[in-house]
Amino acid sequence: MSILIGLPAPEFHSPALMPDGSIDYDFSLSSYRKQDKCVVFFYAMNFAQVDPTELIALHRAYKAFEERGVKIIAISTDTFMSHKMWQKIPAGKGGVGRLPFPMVSDYTKSVAKGYDVIMNDTFAMRATFILDHDGYVRHQSINDFSLGRNIHEIIRIIDAMDFHLQTEQLCPANWQVQSAGIAIEDEFAREYFSAMVPSS
Repeated sequence: MSILIGLPAPEFHSPALMPDGSIDYDFSLSSYRKQDKCVVFFYAMNFAQVDPTELIALHRAYKAFEERGVKIIAISTDTFMSHKMWQKIPAGKGGVGRLPFPMVSDYTKSVAKGYDVIMNDTFAMRATFILDHDGYVRHQSINDFSLGRNIHEIIRIIDAMDFHLQTEQLCPANWQVQSAGIAIEDEFAREYFSAMVPSS
């Protein structure tokens, strides 16, 4: 997997099943994202086991992404007709139900190859890319196929990214909203650590 951190996210054009049930035959990252933050969420395949749990978890957390001005794009190498059929089946009964974000059909595998997350030229790996307002990759990660992602951790990373961009402070380990950051000039995080020491 190539390191894309700090680089513009690779542009792509591919058919996508849209939230209203229509098919956008020339869906693109730039036209959908515009100037918004974005999560590009690759998953392996429809009608699987771990994959529907991830997409349903994304759906359940969708309001949290909306509140942060973040768009979600789900991508697999399935066809858009497979996406459509999968959404027709209710969540928990073999499908995912109607989803509020686009599902890109990367059946040519060009998108997954562009992000270097294709496995044996067959299907996409379980990969996540978080983009800032300018379309630069600020986070990328990949899970083994047996390990579903923690959607709350994706939200936490977005919050940390926003905190850094707004304050220019650095985010320490286990940073959460309203936690202290580390000043750029705080050498070796000495001031940060001294503030963490409980007073006697």
